[in-house]
Formats: sequence, C-alpha cells, structure tokens
Amino acid sequence: MPNQKVFWRGGCRHRTMFRRIVFPRESYMNDIFETRRSEFRPPGKVCLLFVAESRPAGGTFFYNADSNLYRYTLRVFENAFGKRWEAGDYFLNFFRDHGCYLDDLCAEPVNDLKKDEVAKRREHHEAGVGALSKRIRLYSPHVLITIKKDIAKHVRKAAQLAGFDNIPHYALPFPAMHWQSIFARQLTEILSLEPVRKCMKIS
Repeated sequence: MPNQKVFWRGGCRHRTMFRRIVFPRESYMNDIFETRRSEFRPPGKVCLLFVAESRPAGGTFFYNADSNLYRYTLRVFENAFGKRWEAGDYFLNFFRDHGCYLDDLCAEPVNDLKKDEVAKRREHHEAGVGALSKRIRLYSPHVLITIKKDIAKHVRKAAQLAGFDNIPHYALPFPAMHWQSIFARQLTEILSLEPVRKCMKIS
C-alpha cells in the first residue's frame, strides 16, 4: 500500500497519496562511470584495447585517475615514452589520443566477492562475454590486452564471437600483491613492439 498523508486546505481535510521512489543505485553508478569512460574513447579504431575484470568495488576507477590499475599503467607509460603527466586527464588524453582504451568484462564490480564465491564470480565472467563481444566488434582493435590472466579465456571467447580472434592477444597479471613488476615488464615489452608503436603513431 502506498503511504498516505493528510493535510488541511481552506478548512477542508484532504488526503493525498505518495509512493516511495527507490532509485536503482548500482545502475545509476554504472551510468556515471560509463559516461566518464566514454569521454576517453578513441574517435577512430582502437589500437590497444585493454580489458580488465571490472571496475573496483571501492569506488575508484581507471578513468577517474584514482585506481591502482591507473597508477601502475601510468607509471609504465611514463617510463616507456619518457614523459611525465601531472594530472590524471593529461595522461588519459594521451591514452585516448594514441588509440588506447580500457573496457571491463563485467558490468559491475566483482573484486569484493569472497573466496567462497568463486562460482558466482565466474558466472559474472561468463555473463559478460556476449556484451563484450559486441563492443569489441564496435572498437575494431588492432591489439587486445587482457589484465588478469584468469579472465583471458573469456576475453578470447568474446574476441572470437566478434570476429577478432586473429589479432595479437596478450594476457597480463593484475598489478597487485607481488605482480606489479611482472605487469610493468610485460606491458613495457608490448609498448616497445614496432607494430604497436606504429599503430599508436609514436616514433
């Protein structure tokens, strides 16, 4: 039953009814993050398409320049290209202008799922394949870089469904715990490849 509210107008008693509106918070937050992400999508074909598992549950976000993935990616790009960026958007603009884009396999954060919820996490991975394949087809990437090796098979499946199973595909560990140095070394090696630098239009 909707709530009722009684009030007086001109000496007469009136009754009005109102409903409590509950906004879909997760959907609303997704819209905010995806709007921000879209601001940094390359205008043409994507040269390097990075695919991570999901945005963090804690509220940080690569395209807000405040996540761990952002910080370690920034550091690699700075060292690889001999540049320094003071503020987040300066690097994100460079990232976009040279054909780089980050997408996620899962539409919602999954990194907060507990160890005994592995099956649920895998369900999210599988559920994200179809939508990701449509976006890969839209991006038409030259190179695919998966960040977090245990989602690589799902990203590869999405690429196959999109008709992009013949492009180079690299799988990197997520830069957390003791994997930071390996992430940095492997991403640096990718960025040093001549076809990659040519695609990014970096001499």
